[in-house]
Amino acid sequence: MLVAFYYDGKNAQRYTVDLEIADGRLQLRGAHFALQVKLSDVDFGEPLTGAPRCIELADGGRCEVADEAGLARLLAAAGVSDSAIVRLQKSWRWALGSFVLVLAASAGAYLWGLPEIARLLAQKIPPELVWVAEVESSFDPRAHSPAGAAGLFQLMPATAKRYGLRTWPLDHRLRPEDSARAAAKYLAYLHTHFKDWRLALAAYNAGEGTVDKLLQRQKARTFDAIATRLPAETQMFVPRVEATLARREGLKLSQLRLPSG
Repeated sequence: MLVAFYYDGKNAQRYTVDLEIADGRLQLRGAHFALQVKLSDVDFGEPLTGAPRCIELADGGRCEVADEAGLARLLAAAGVSDSAIVRLQKSWRWALGSFVLVLAASAGAYLWGLPEIARLLAQKIPPELVWVAEVESSFDPRAHSPAGAAGLFQLMPATAKRYGLRTWPLDHRLRPEDSARAAAKYLAYLHTHFKDWRLALAAYNAGEGTVDKLLQRQKARTFDAIATRLPAETQMFVPRVEATLARREGLKLSQLRLPSG
């Protein structure tokens, strides 16, 4: 068996599990639960140097395996072969070429893609919030987080599905335009709900339920009143967005204007 970290795609909780493949299924066993998934519903991902191997499940869950050699042995024993992409990755020539292409694509996305992403956001929210993507993913459309978020705007699987994006077999969160539209709808909803951009951004990062409960518990209405009780990541996330917005646009969150109509 192989040790891995499992995220259910619904929250940031990490579970330690043992992985095994038997009878055509990937089996996960944790301290308090067990899960079996058909291999046809599992994407074993691509090995990345210096990063854990990601295993995507059809229900939005995700496993991370640090022991690449152990996973390779497990897959080989079960008769699961590398995908064509993984086989290509084992060629240093392809790896070097892909690195050059990534650099070119990143430059193109930054120089050309930002105005288009901002235009898509402007249909629902202030276009200046395009800089949320810099904080979330450094404008990497294929970025993944350990908790299961993905894409430019780091959408969780449940949020993506809520706004019409598929995560399997193709993950639409990795499409910049689709990610931007979904993020815009979600941020617009959160701003309507909380009537404040700092609270909306806190909810975007920590979950609206977390922010709602803290506001009720503290009988508060502002971000500052609950900031110290938010998750550490969220305590840093909101000020980082504010600092990026000030640096890039010379604006405060309170100065943002909603699109008319």
